[in-house]
Order: sequence, then C-alpha cells, then structure tokens
Amino acid sequence: MNTFRTSALRAGFLLFLLLLPLCLHAQSTRTIHLEQAGTLLDSISDSEKYLITDLTVTGELNGTDIRFIREMAGAGYFEGERTTGKLTVLDMSGASIIKGGNSYYSYELDEQDCLLKTEDNIIGESMFMESCLASVILPDFITKIEARAFSKLHNGLTSINIPEGVGILEQGAFYDCSALTSIRLPSTLTYLGDTAFAACTNLRHVRYNSRLSRVVFGGGIRLVFSNSYGRPATDKRFDELVLYVPEGCMGAYRSHSEWKVFKNIREMDADWNTILWAACSYDPDKGIVRINGETADSARIIENKPVTIEIAPNKECRIEKVLLTDFNSTRDITGEIIANGRYTIDTVKSDLSLKVTFSEIPIPVTGISLSETELFVDRDSTFLLTATVYPLNASDRRVRWQSSDTAVAVVDTAGKVTMQGRPGTATITATTVDGGYTAVCKVTFSGVSLPVPV
Repeated sequence: MNTFRTSALRAGFLLFLLLLPLCLHAQSTRTIHLEQAGTLLDSISDSEKYLITDLTVTGELNGTDIRFIREMAGAGYFEGERTTGKLTVLDMSGASIIKGGNSYYSYELDEQDCLLKTEDNIIGESMFMESCLASVILPDFITKIEARAFSKLHNGLTSINIPEGVGILEQGAFYDCSALTSIRLPSTLTYLGDTAFAACTNLRHVRYNSRLSRVVFGGGIRLVFSNSYGRPATDKRFDELVLYVPEGCMGAYRSHSEWKVFKNIREMDADWNTILWAACSYDPDKGIVRINGETADSARIIENKPVTIEIAPNKECRIEKVLLTDFNSTRDITGEIIANGRYTIDTVKSDLSLKVTFSEIPIPVTGISLSETELFVDRDSTFLLTATVYPLNASDRRVRWQSSDTAVAVVDTAGKVTMQGRPGTATITATTVDGGYTAVCKVTFSGVSLPVPV
C-alpha cells in the first residue's frame, strides 16, 4: 500500500512538472476582447496583472484601459513611477482608442498637474513612455502619434508599426528608443516633429512609403534624427542611416532639400522589400549568364528572396571560373555551376557581383608535316623548313625543333637549318607540343660542294 502511494505521488509530481510550463504560459499570454471601454481591469485579475508578458486586446480602449496597460508594462500613473509589470508584447491591431475614461498619466508642469486623457484614434502624449514594451502593433485607424508617446523605451522597443493613415508624428515620439533598428513611415505622413527619433542610437533603416514627400519637418530633418536631445544630427549620423523609398523615386529624394542629407538611399518594392542589384561581368560572345531569368548586365533582385544564377557556355567554350561577391566577401562557385548548370541563393541579403570567365575548348593536334622530307645540301647552305600542324585550327600550334647531329646541321626555333661544314647526315625533327606528333627531314652533306647551276 505504501509502495503504491509513493508511486502515485511521484507520478503526480512528474505530471505537475510537465504541466507547469503550460500553466505559466497561459498566465503570461492573454487575448481579451472588450465589449465596453474601460473594462480591461475587470478582465485581468490583480494576481496576473503584473505577470502577463504578451497581451492582445480588441474592442474600444479609453483612458482607464490605457492606464491599466501602462501599469502592466512597468510604467506607473505618475511621472517617474514604476511598477513590477512585465508586459513586453502588445497587439492592439483589433482595437480602437476612443475619448473618455480616466486620465492615463499625470505630470507636473509649472507647479500645475497635467492630466493626460485619450482622444479618438490618437496615441496620446506620453501614452507608453518609460514602459518596458518591446513589440507594439498599433490600431489600424490611428491618425496621430503625440509627443513622447513611446519615448525612453530604452530597455527594449525593437518593433512597432506606424499604420497608413498616420499624418502627424510629434516631437520626441520615439526619443531614446535605443533598441529600435528599423522604422516604417507611412505615405500619409505630413508632419515629422523635431527629436521624433532623437537618441535612437541603433536606428539604421528608415523606410518611407511615399512617392512624393509632403512632410513638413519641425526644426529640420537633422533635429528629427538628432543624436542627443536638442543637438542636430551630424553628417556622420546620416552615413549610418539608410533611407528606403518607392521604386523610381531615388532621384527625387536625392535632390530633396531635406531628405538629401541621407548618403545612402535605396529603393523598395510595393511590399517594402529592398530592391537590390546583381551586376554581371562576362563575354556574351562566349556564353550566356542569366540571373532569375534575366540576361542583362545588371539584374533587379529583391532582398530576402531567392536568386538563381544560370550559366551556359557556347558549344566552342567552357566555364573557366565563376566568382560571386556579396557584402565584402568573394567565393568561387565554379564547381557548383559546372556540376549543376546553376547556383541558387535561398535568401539574398545584399547587392551581388558576378564575374564569369569563359575559355575556348581546345582543339587537339592530330598530326604534323614538313615542307621537305629529304635534302642534299652544300657546305654553306641555310634553308627554312616549314611545319604544318593539323588540323589547321588546332588550339596549340607550337612546334619544337631538334637536330640529331649538330656537327652536321643545327636548327633554330623557327625551323631555320644551317649546315656546319662536317660531312654527314642529320635528321631534323619537328615535334608538336600538344600530342607529341613528329615529322622529320633527313639532311645530307657529302663534303663535296654541289655545282652551281648555270
């Protein structure tokens, strides 16, 4: 009986350990729909309020709900106040912010208490300031993001969407969001306040989905991306940033009075994907190079999409070497191309440079003949033997010459034979470098001068 009880207890304990992660996950992730604004606090108990890390909320949100969310995300009601909240992921894509409810934040200005309340479709002033949010999806119908709404989320804001429809981004909206590396600006944007992205020290990519910029800059673009509060961004800062604009608009932005400070401007497609280019260097008379089916000297490719390189030499040629360069590295892909006829990059990350070298397929030598096969010569004779290599279009037509007796006759590298004065016979041999084929001419000097013809 005791043995049975002990085994049951052990089994129960093991089951508890197996279910514990599921229970903790259930506590840390919640999806809530509000039938009425101001009731979020009724849907989340006090015991779980500060344990939830991932919240999806739909329905209407007012000031009372926003204050509750702030507290869940580690930010208190009063300026500088903190809570133990752990909320880092907030999805409000199915929600809307409306006017009403209690104030969500309070701070003192000129000895006066400022109580901030929600307005319809607006991310209000300081709404999520100093919280621990890392990922935020905003409601679809937001039209304005007010001052300091997401400022000082320096502990981790890495992802946020700014929906199409937002027209105004006020000063300091994302001030000191140092973990933010990329931002997308909607085509509807008309005003970008100074210091909106100040002190976002790791921000590197700015995507702006507008074919014609109508943005008014509060204080100028250098203040929008300033390195520290109140100090305009330097040229060095704009060397670090890359601006992505719709395809075909690069020239307009390079000449724009404000946007031109970006040294690096790239184009993107309708899905916000960066347009990259693959440059090809090869001899089109010797073969064809295709990148994603295109045979131009440069091909349009898309970041994070696959790229297929196909190389086909002409029948008289072969692939000698293929070098592929991306980022700052170059690799030899000759083997893969020769084996498969193609090379695929699953997800391209940068511009590409392709250098293809073709070489002609060598035509082998099949034989050789000499202009003379036997000669009887005088003491001082000098003459030229002509070698014919077959076929006539053989790739390597080089010939090596040799005399069997240099005391009788010598031969130079061009086939010129010179008698040396000693009677006898010397065999002059011509040998092809390719294949080692030979042809000979027997040269005889008897020691008697031949009569000179009259």
